[in-house]
Amino acid sequence: MSQETLAEQFPPPDWRQWPPVSDPQDADLILYDFPDSVGCQQVRLALAEIGLRWRRRTVNLLQLAELEPDFVKKTPRAQLPLLEVNGYLLFDTSSLLMYLDERFDSSSLTPADPVHREEMVRWLKIEAHFPLRELSSALQSRWRRPFVNWYLARRLSTIKRLTGRHPSLSTIYEAQLTDTRHWVGTVMSAGEVRRSLQLSDSVLQRMNQLLQKQSYLAGDALSLADVVWAPVLHRMQRIGMQRLWDEARLPALAAYLQRMQQRPSFAAAIKKYEQFVPRARVWLPVIVPRLTVLAFLVAAFVISFVVLLGT
Repeated sequence: MSQETLAEQFPPPDWRQWPPVSDPQDADLILYDFPDSVGCQQVRLALAEIGLRWRRRTVNLLQLAELEPDFVKKTPRAQLPLLEVNGYLLFDTSSLLMYLDERFDSSSLTPADPVHREEMVRWLKIEAHFPLRELSSALQSRWRRPFVNWYLARRLSTIKRLTGRHPSLSTIYEAQLTDTRHWVGTVMSAGEVRRSLQLSDSVLQRMNQLLQKQSYLAGDALSLADVVWAPVLHRMQRIGMQRLWDEARLPALAAYLQRMQQRPSFAAAIKKYEQFVPRARVWLPVIVPRLTVLAFLVAAFVISFVVLLGT
């Protein structure tokens, strides 16, 4: 099961049936968030562009908190981002962005021109099927690859354990198990990784051709298409894929990403969360217990060695 299949199995709520928000600035917006989640970055970027106030609740993906029953009951996809609006819950990044834009943004991140609007929707769909998760796992540096393997193995064992403990949620966990196995299979297959890279290159070349004629992906004004793709390109840059669009090869795309990264909203929604303190807050709960166990084992070994020397 791929991520798009998971999306088909668990469609998002129809937010158009929700009551309208009388005053957008008084709405109680809670984003269930993780600093490095690209989906969360996309929603934070939209919130910053629209200028909305919101609260965050961290869901630590490194601890697999998204798989815990209390969270799964909120969203059957067991994924971030998740947005709570005055008690209503909405998942699926594209649905979230369209909801925020239609209900809260008077200037709108959706083009008025039908051709550009269709172009925006097309780029949203391409991003939804883009293999960023698999590429992010497969193209990690040599020293980070063991962590990726450990994380995926731990994810599989955790899902199996939770499936047995919570039979009422078995449909959700079985879907997660199938999806994670597909994820692992793709990452471990050189052929699948090569196909994903070819797909990426094709998409980036189409972007570059378009950006030679216009400033943004859906015309000459910022749209939701840019809100979803800027974090994706930024992540690709961070894992060393910027060689696909260097200035000599895809100059229009390289210039576009630089412009997006210089926007104040990008600094507030993404760069702010890449600093040491936000990262430490999610990494320390994972690292400290393991360092404590390691320190205990080392101390036990040293004590045993000293005792042996004394006998």
